[in-house]
Amino acid sequence: MRTSTVILRALGAIACAALIGCSKTPTPKDVSFSPLREFNLPAKDVGQIKVWMTNKPESRYEELGILTYKVWSTHPDELRAVNFFKARAAELGGDAIIMLESRTGSAGNSANKTTYPFTDFRAMLVRYLD
Repeated sequence: MRTSTVILRALGAIACAALIGCSKTPTPKDVSFSPLREFNLPAKDVGQIKVWMTNKPESRYEELGILTYKVWSTHPDELRAVNFFKARAAELGGDAIIMLESRTGSAGNSANKTTYPFTDFRAMLVRYLD
């Protein structure tokens, strides 16, 4: 019985490290991208990426895909997510990002009855048509 408890705790610790990413510092490479269409644009300087927080661009644009960044924390840093999105958008050659509603939730470890809060920040990558 004692051996199985030790094994369950060890598995719980491994799951925590995998879920939370305890072993590394987040980078823009942690931003996932789900394309809505095929495109091949040259990379841009991150300073050229426009961020739309509360409204959409006034000029015509094409939606290229959705950027997602998951933060395992009770105090997620939206500014960090925006900066990561800008860096990834620049790599992909987009013109702007439109911030979308973030999603929150929690994932748990049934072995030790622990839950871990997360926030999925999301943004639409766009390119201007004008």
